[in-house]
Amino acid sequence: AQFDLQAAFKVYDGQLVRRQELEIRLQQLEENVPSEVYLSIRDRQILDWHFANLEFANATPLSTLSLKYWDQDDDFEFSGPHMTVRSGFSQLPSKMAAGLDIRFETPVRNISYTEHGVE
Repeated sequence: AQFDLQAAFKVYDGQLVRRQELEIRLQQLEENVPSEVYLSIRDRQILDWHFANLEFANATPLSTLSLKYWDQDDDFEFSGPHMTVRSGFSQLPSKMAAGLDIRFETPVRNISYTEHGVE
């Protein structure tokens, strides 16, 4: 089959124009504050809280968050109900570090892996 390059460029140029039109329309829609017909002030506050929570949980603004991959770490999350650690989450590393020789402001010069552990 013979490929008509001129026709392909014409289709491509048409798609570029359509894309620009859609981007302009999307920008116009994003600039419009939703009417209270759709969301009450309270509903908007709740929605904004969820947006902020998503940004916090993913450490990025929603504008840079991928809809396809935003929850890619769900396979590794803790299951069960949400909870807090009594006396704060610092209890976890404190307990894990018990008995370890930890020296602050001391450069590490060598790490050795042996059958008895790490030195």
